[in-house]
Amino acid sequence: MLQQAADGMPVSHEDYDDLVIGGERLNLELDSLKHTIAGALRDRDALTGAYGRVEMLPALREWRELARRNVQHCCIVFMDLDHLKEINDRHGHAVGDEVLAGVVREVMEHLRPYDKVFRYGGDEFLISLPGADVEVGQKVIGHIREQIAAATIVASPGAPSITTTASFGLALLEPDLSVEESIDRADKALLVAKAAGRNRVCSWDPAVTTSTLLRRMMDDGKTG
Repeated sequence: MLQQAADGMPVSHEDYDDLVIGGERLNLELDSLKHTIAGALRDRDALTGAYGRVEMLPALREWRELARRNVQHCCIVFMDLDHLKEINDRHGHAVGDEVLAGVVREVMEHLRPYDKVFRYGGDEFLISLPGADVEVGQKVIGHIREQIAAATIVASPGAPSITTTASFGLALLEPDLSVEESIDRADKALLVAKAAGRNRVCSWDPAVTTSTLLRRMMDDGKTG
């Protein structure tokens, strides 16, 4: 049409109408994309890029329903950075925040596109692995744990290089339990991993997580 106009040729009404309709359709698609991007940004933790806690329960309930229908398993994993307080005390909270964000990026790089990381609170994150049972989850998270331990994070130019580790607790999203109960199992498995020395992956085991030793450590607050 521009070439026709430049050549002094008339533009048909049909071509002009097609142009207007196409422009309106493009504006609608761009507006929809803008709202989608804005919604995604609202749903993400600003520091780490992980999903927020408010999105966690609805997503887990959907996966629990799939497990209840025998469609697929879903493994959930609690992750907690080891000794983040010492990093904050020694280098400052700004460096600690960069380490936290760097670790989450490391985790995301080694997950599948449909796995999700949710920021549960502080330096605790919940990872969902749809389609994975505990055995598969142990392999995936074991690899991620090794990658975190081997990574070096530089908070900013001139800042010291930081290395850290993380502890993980795994549990299956059980179809006959509430989502909250399965989360509690993963949380207790994380407590076992931390009580056993950190930088390790532990799975829910009622014989261990209900032991007198763990209960005493939980009461004393020595697993934080």
